[in-house]
This record gives sequence, structure tokens and C-alpha cells, in this order.
Amino acid sequence: MATRRVVPASGPRAPRLRVAPAWTVIVAAALAGPVSAQAPRATLTAPAEVDWGATVRLEGRGSAAAAGAALIRFEWTHLSGTGGMPVGEVVATDQPALLLPLDGYPPLDPGVHAFRLRVLDDQGRASPPVESQVIVMDTQAPTAVLQAPDRLDPTEVLVLDGTASYDPGGGSVERFEWTLVDAQGVGPLNTPMNQPVETVAPTWTVERLDGAPLAPGRLTYRLEVTDASGNRSAPTQVQVIVMDTQAPTAVLQAPDRLDPTEVLVLDGSASYDPGGGSVERFEWTLVDAQGVGPLNTPMNQPVETVAPSWTVERLDGDPLAPGRLTYRLEVTDASGNRSAPTQVQVFVVDTQAPTASATAPRRIVPTEPVTLDGGRSSDAAPGRVVRWHWVRRAGEGGGWRIGATRTTDRPTVDVPADRRRPLLPGTHVFELVVEDAAGNRSRPVRVSFDVPRR
Repeated sequence: MATRRVVPASGPRAPRLRVAPAWTVIVAAALAGPVSAQAPRATLTAPAEVDWGATVRLEGRGSAAAAGAALIRFEWTHLSGTGGMPVGEVVATDQPALLLPLDGYPPLDPGVHAFRLRVLDDQGRASPPVESQVIVMDTQAPTAVLQAPDRLDPTEVLVLDGTASYDPGGGSVERFEWTLVDAQGVGPLNTPMNQPVETVAPTWTVERLDGAPLAPGRLTYRLEVTDASGNRSAPTQVQVIVMDTQAPTAVLQAPDRLDPTEVLVLDGSASYDPGGGSVERFEWTLVDAQGVGPLNTPMNQPVETVAPSWTVERLDGDPLAPGRLTYRLEVTDASGNRSAPTQVQVFVVDTQAPTASATAPRRIVPTEPVTLDGGRSSDAAPGRVVRWHWVRRAGEGGGWRIGATRTTDRPTVDVPADRRRPLLPGTHVFELVVEDAAGNRSRPVRVSFDVPRR
């Protein structure tokens, strides 16, 4: 059965001695005997270069003992280099060769490794140590691994992560080269397209121009890495979808008041998307119509447009009846985010003045009332005349003084006269102003009649 023992050499800085497994080892009591003229001679040969992970054979077969003596021990020491058995540890064998890596130890890392050999004979005599070097070559390209979020909010900072990149050749990744290779719809960025940025850090923070939010779209980045031996990886890419996750804001503008004959245009062009996207769809809904009609839009049935304005159709083009309309607007941005609803009220009010018309009889009896008629006065549909305002401007006699106003809710009014207060000869002038249901007043018109002299 193989023997495993560690025998320390004398002295505070002496290297550790490890008995290698799987070989028969003879441990002498006097391991460090004096070197004499009959001391054995050590010869150490090793390959000048090997690939990382390959077996390294340290060869001491050329070593020899003095006449009459025999070599019984070979002491191998790792002097410099990382990986493999620890530096300073002595491995003793009874065979003239050592295969590295030893069982239980990692491979030698890429770089220069120095080894030392000392041999001992069966008389307890030790040879002077000899040394040799092995260069472990990393010839394998590293592997670039690029990690980034699949989706990114336009206001978030994008950090590209290459820490998972590795070197299967036993070395370490030393440099990272980041390249923006595509930016469909995305901006503004502080990184020019197809211009590599090299770092020694395994992460890279993408800078936004002036810190402004990114426009939604798709970013494509490439990463290539280089190891300590100068081997360069194949490129790897990652795509990041810049998603607008913020809801847009609906802004609905409309006139406060609308004449029944006017066309109502609802305006949502001031709607905006704080997430950096654009408003793509507008949804208009009539939610209330108190007293107003006729309309060509059913109640509570949304109408969607891509245009930011909407013209409300009147049924058959008829004027609207006065009342109050309530409309709602909801907007959706390019990323599918939907706004909260906003509403506006429009009061349909008759703003057109009516037209006054007045007539008087041709034959006048001074002692009898004269009837003035404003029945031909008119107002544009759907308005109507509801009050007639008469003012006497000239003439003498009768019971209506000059400058006095009489208001009626009928189109006719009597100019009073009787035998005690007849209308006196001359021209009698009256002025008429009519008023519609919305309170609009017409321009005044005059009507006159003459009372002849007898």
C-alpha cells in the first residue's frame, strides 16, 4: 500500500517535504547529509513549453550515484509559479520521474514555473540541487459572456455585465471590449455606433446623453474579451428592449361653449408620454348629453383614432339642441401603456342673435288702440324668440309716453288710445328689440305710422 507522510526538514525556513502518493518511498533518518566527493549527481530535464492542462513530466533519469552506491530518493520542489503543488513543498519519490499535476492538486497555471531536484543515495549522501523551467502556455481563447436586462425602462441606467466571462485555457480575462452595434429607435446615447470601448472592469455603465430618458426601441451590444495571454474571444451579443412602462397623460381640450350650428372639434394633441414614448391612439367617448341632440355618436361607445383630434358629427347636419355634453378621452402610447381618463364639458348655447321685424297697420283711428306686430321676427334654429321689447320713440297722444319700454311674451303690443287720450296727428315711431331663449338680443328695428289731420 502507498505511504503518505510529510517529513519537515530542519531549520525555520526549510521547505515542507511531502511523500508523493502511489510510489514506494524510503525515508532515511539523515535526509540532509553532507555533500562529499562521492555525492550523487542530480540531473533535471523538463519540457520547455506545454499547453495548459497538459501533463508535465519532470525527468531525473540522468541522475547518478558514486561507484558502489545507489540512488534511493528523488526530492522535487516547486520553486515558482502558481497552480500545482504549493511553492516550497518538497515531494519525495523513489522513482526518477514526477508527473504533474499530482493527484489532488490543480493544473499548473499559465506562466513560468521553476522546479528543483535533489537526489540521495543509500549512503545518506545528497547531491547539489539542480533547477529547470517550464513555460505553461495558454493557447485557448477565452469565452465572452454578456449579461444585461431583457427590458429596460427609459429612465433606468443600463449596466452591461461581463463578469461571467471565463478562460478555459487556465488564464484570466484581462480586458473587456464593448460595442454598440445597433440602436433601433433608441436615443439619445453618449456612445457612438460601432466604436469599441475597452475596460479592465468586467462591467460597463451605458451613459445617456445629458441624462435624458431613452426613447423606446431596441439596443444591441457586443462583447469581446481578451485573456492574460492575449487570446481573444469570439464576440457575443445581447439585445435590450427599451420599454416605456409609464402611462401617458391624456389632455382633452374643447370650447367651453358652443353654438348649436357650430362644429365641435375635440383636441387631444397636448397629450404626452412622460415615459419617453409617443402617444399613438386616442379613444373618445360621449358619456353624457343632457338636453343636447341630435348626435351621430352613441352614448358610452368609444371611438378610436390615430389622429389627435376628433370632429363630433351632428345627425344629418342639424343644429344641436342647447344643453351640456360630456366627453372622455383616454390615450395609449407606443408601448401599450394606457392613460387615466380625462373629461371635458361643453355647454351648447345659442349664441346667435335673433332678427327683429315689426309692422304697423296702414289705417289709423286716433281714438282706437293701434296694434304693432313683431310676429315676423325670427331666430336661427333651434333658437326661438321668447320676448319682444318695444320702445316709443316719437309721437304725441295716447297712453304710452316717449322712451318708455313695454316687454311682452307675445309678438304683438297695443298702443293705447281712447276719446279722452287720442293719438294726435303726426308720425308715431316705435322701436323693437327681440330676445331668444338663450338671452341673445336682436338689433333694434323701427316701425312707424302716421295719424292724419282731420
